[in-house]
Amino acid sequence: MNNLEIDVTFIENKGLRYTKTGIPVLEMLLENYSKVMESGLEREVRFQILSVAIGYITDILINMPIGCKFSAKGFIAPAYRGSALLKFHLQEIYNT
Repeated sequence: MNNLEIDVTFIENKGLRYTKTGIPVLEMLLENYSKVMESGLEREVRFQILSVAIGYITDILINMPIGCKFSAKGFIAPAYRGSALLKFHLQEIYNT
């Protein structure tokens, strides 16, 4: 199973492009700041993650202001074939 549901902040719009078949693709940088329990201790976690949205969801994200907080569902995949670098593929956003 490869599912990720996470609260994020929109940090950077890396630009909208289109596939050869005309499907919109939006690359972006998102940030998560959260507190989690690990081995019975509270831990603060902050990280940025390269992200991509494909298709209709780009209509919502393209006009989103920097700093906007929302929740997202999607999956993680290599940034490109054979890469150890990961990218979050957004499939659904809510609480915008």
